Amino acid sequence: MPQDKQIEVTATGTLTFKDYQKHNRYHQRKIVIGYFITALLVLTYMCTRLFSGDWILIVPISFIIALIIAGFFTLILIIGLRIRIRREYNSDQLIKSELTYTFDNVGINQKVRRSNSSLDWNDILVAHEHYEMFRLYISKNKAFLIPKRFFENKKDIILFKKLIVNNMNAKKVKMM
Repeated sequence: MPQDKQIEVTATGTLTFKDYQKHNRYHQRKIVIGYFITALLVLTYMCTRLFSGDWILIVPISFIIALIIAGFFTLILIIGLRIRIRREYNSDQLIKSELTYTFDNVGINQKVRRSNSSLDWNDILVAHEHYEMFRLYISKNKAFLIPKRFFENKKDIILFKKLIVNNMNAKKVKMM
């Protein structure tokens, strides 16, 4: 698309706890899966060391025991993360304020209360699209969360996706 044609899209809304929770599930998915796999492997190894006898019997039994224990510890991790997410959301008054994003070929403008911040497209590390939201990461752990309901219509969502594709490196864009 030629850069001389100016596209501008606005998205406005307030993040809900459900939005924030979904973002954190996406964001922490690799950590939880990695934790489970690591725990499963370590516990399987430890269980095989506890038993003696035929390896054909020991390994499957050890794996089943490890699977149960790793599942339990992963469940505790998930519950702990959910508690932390709820506390974090409840303590952050700014996140509950109405957000207005304006996207164009130059970059992104975010307005929260009386504060305005502008970013170039180069400042976005990676852009993810999910069924219900977009996540634009500006650091490893910080992202702009833009639920699709913030846009007035589907045309605005299509234009927003065009802006991302046209202004960001293809390796940084993860669209559906």
